[in-house]
Amino acid sequence: MKKTIEANEMSVMRLFSVGNEQFIVPVYQRRYLWGKDQWMDLWNDIQNIEVGEDHFLGSIVVINPQHNIEINQFEVVDGQQRLTTLSLLIAALRDSLIQHGGEQELSIGEALHGYMHCSTMFNKNLPKLIPGKLDRDDFATIIDRKIRDLINSNMYSAYQFFKAQFSEQNDLVEIAKTIIGSLKVVLIQVMSHKDAFRLFETLNDRGLSLSAADLIKNYILSKAARTSEDELDAIVETWDEIVELVGQLDHLRFFRQVLLSKAEGVFSFNKLYDRYKTLVDNTNSIVELVDELKEYAVVYSQICTATTKYPSVNEKLKAINAIGAATSYTLLLKLLKNKVDDQQVVTVLNLIETFALRRAICSWSTNNLDPIFNQLAINTPVDESCVEYVKGILTRTDYIPSDMDFIANFKSKNFRQDDQCKYILERFEDYHVNFSKEKIIANRSLVHIEHIMPKTIKSKSSKKEYGDWESYLGKDSHQHDVHVNKIGNLTLLGSNLNISASNNPFEEKKKNYEKSSILMTKQLTDYSKWDITSIEERTEKLAGIAAGIWKL
Repeated sequence: MKKTIEANEMSVMRLFSVGNEQFIVPVYQRRYLWGKDQWMDLWNDIQNIEVGEDHFLGSIVVINPQHNIEINQFEVVDGQQRLTTLSLLIAALRDSLIQHGGEQELSIGEALHGYMHCSTMFNKNLPKLIPGKLDRDDFATIIDRKIRDLINSNMYSAYQFFKAQFSEQNDLVEIAKTIIGSLKVVLIQVMSHKDAFRLFETLNDRGLSLSAADLIKNYILSKAARTSEDELDAIVETWDEIVELVGQLDHLRFFRQVLLSKAEGVFSFNKLYDRYKTLVDNTNSIVELVDELKEYAVVYSQICTATTKYPSVNEKLKAINAIGAATSYTLLLKLLKNKVDDQQVVTVLNLIETFALRRAICSWSTNNLDPIFNQLAINTPVDESCVEYVKGILTRTDYIPSDMDFIANFKSKNFRQDDQCKYILERFEDYHVNFSKEKIIANRSLVHIEHIMPKTIKSKSSKKEYGDWESYLGKDSHQHDVHVNKIGNLTLLGSNLNISASNNPFEEKKKNYEKSSILMTKQLTDYSKWDITSIEERTEKLAGIAAGIWKL
């Protein structure tokens, strides 16, 4: 049985020298994008290779379904920028060697010219690499040595860059030996797009995860390629807009949550490609499908970045994102895409906030969250009754912790210095500020989490930095580790105050707390001392307040 995935490390010479192998970049792939930074990185790598050493450039992933007596055609699904750059590098080296005019240089230059082409029984001049359609003409003029006087393309700029580097070298033959012999790649062959997707899905590399998303695009656009060229161009343009909208966000999560928002049934990431393949195969219009994906991308970007046109919705989205309630995006995609009234969306976000925060504090399993929000996305009406429907689901006793459980876990929890903790402290501040009707913390990034009793108290360095809290706490100092990260020992400070406050024992800290515009921090000056009992009392008080803020 033939392997579905096969990986081989090889030199550049091996990659290009097999006469009946051809690499094809699909017509719907975006054009050559590498620039001077990437070219310079490659050139520096070449310059730094020691004699007898190899340098690994990365991987190239191809699908190899087409074998015949003439030629083996590989569809490039990842690594096209790398492969294209290597081709341009070799073309520049070839021309530099031939222009040098020495006998050995001419011989090597002509051999490199052969690397640029496939050689079969019936055709000696097939290109080794066929780029995407937007780059093919420019690439052909470079590879076939028919460069026009004026050629305006990124490929030509790359070619010229490497030509300029070679012009400064004294021994082009040695450079050629290094490039074709010491530069290594791993050629990964898979039998189908599905195999390629599953390969990327298993690799823990963010860049590769984008390639896995590209495989979904490849399948969609391979179907679109059967339509008119104008229609294909429009679809490619729309897809690029989708990629720009999703940007640095998790592409695979976006594609998965779109499907969870549209259709009943939860599935794992390794089934994502299969689901999109089925969706594409059953659609009547690729154009309409891609246009709808763009609509989802617009909404998804607004959710993740809290940038809808409604400030009240954005404030709640910031809270959802701080909690880490990304599974709720499945429902939010439906509500926002269908333009549900903004006040109703705010109310739903309040419900999600309470639901997610209570479960997080109580460390409830996340395994059933996808099914819950999938069902909500499918069944929630998009009219005024949506709030009551969502409330009926999210407040089920088997879905959300009770007040008793929530308060108990809130008191015992050790909080980390992260966005979730900062968000919780900010909500406590909002609770205090309600009495003065003024919101003090306009930007969460401008404040820091302050440990009133310092995080470390026993080492010499900590005593020098924070004061002698070990003596200050006396016989209770052994309880430091148990209470230091409890909510009662935490508050918020502006960035400037945080530094000065942490260098003082409590009496000195109080002077800085008094200057703070954050009310719950200013209230710490009411304490005559700060010890374990103080922390326990404040923790108890804040846990009770929390049950009221995130109430059922």
